Amino acid sequence: LINRTASKLAGLDNKHHLIVEYIGSEGNTKEKNEMGRLWKVRKNIFKDLASNDYIYMEDPYVPFDNMGEFLIWLEKNSVPCFGPIITGGLHPCFANRENSSLMYEQVLNLKGSVGKRFGIGLLKKEYLNEISKIDFRKLKETFDPANVLNRGKVI
Repeated sequence: LINRTASKLAGLDNKHHLIVEYIGSEGNTKEKNEMGRLWKVRKNIFKDLASNDYIYMEDPYVPFDNMGEFLIWLEKNSVPCFGPIITGGLHPCFANRENSSLMYEQVLNLKGSVGKRFGIGLLKKEYLNEISKIDFRKLKETFDPANVLNRGKVI
């Protein structure tokens, strides 16, 4: 998915774009040039957003059942985003990292969670659920039993 806000910033038609990949042995690609163009758009979307000062990419997880409400929230708040919608892991982008806090509040309201793909920093730690905190503590105890690294930063 590339939402309307991201599409506009990337110079695409001012609409949502859903790119679907079909893997199978039946059928043919009708327009190979169009397929190549779409994958190039998908590959370059973050670069296009970053050139418009949207340099902070987040990675929240939102359950599929609540994805529609999340997409509406992003649209109302003019937050550009893209990503594999079916996995629940979109990539909203921000010009100011602090603006993502409102988004994470919405994610939690929708029974989602902080994505861990890009790491958990000081900004996202307050949005971690208890299970994630327990998991982080176990990792920390295993790999840093003397508590030397990043003392008090996340857990």
